[in-house]
Amino acid sequence: MGGRGRRAPAPFTAEEVARLRAVEIENAVAYRRTLVAEMAAEGDPVADYPWP
Repeated sequence: MGGRGRRAPAPFTAEEVARLRAVEIENAVAYRRTLVAEMAAEGDPVADYPWP
């Protein structure tokens, strides 16, 4: 995980997991595109995605 020279992020806490699981994602494809764009902008590697 992470770009070159970056340390691995800390594991999620139980509170973070509970908070994130409570978030409803209506459009998973659009949400993924947003996350991938953010990761790419930070220099993190991202995989190809088969959907337009």
